[in-house]
Amino acid sequence: MVRNTYKVLIADDDKTLMGIECAFIKKYMQHKHVDCSITRKDESFPALFELCDHGDTYDLIILDSQMPNINGEDILSSLLHLENNYLNHIVFITADPEPVQKRFPNRNLHILKKPFSYKDFKSLADKVLSPFGNEKSYTALAV
Repeated sequence: MVRNTYKVLIADDDKTLMGIECAFIKKYMQHKHVDCSITRKDESFPALFELCDHGDTYDLIILDSQMPNINGEDILSSLLHLENNYLNHIVFITADPEPVQKRFPNRNLHILKKPFSYKDFKSLADKVLSPFGNEKSYTALAV
């Protein structure tokens, strides 16, 4: 089955950073010659509810690791009991990776440290998405 469209969720309370993330995703998908559908959440609880209900429908999920109320790390902790495939592909984009690594020492996490360039983003997206090729994938990026 050849992929035509990737489904992406971005959860970030920083509208400027969300704009950069959207631009990088669009550029990345254009280079891959695929379309993408982007859903944006600027608050953590709606993002958590979306992931609980529909997380396995997203190919790429970007979560801000430091949102108010409940952060990206807390969202991951809340989702761990679901044991879905997409949880194994979460990427945190954060200024300080150490707390994320300490909180989840037994998980294979992908972390992109801020500030990051498109080249950094592309390299990590390639690594996370590459195992799936044109197959349906369940991928999470956490910011």
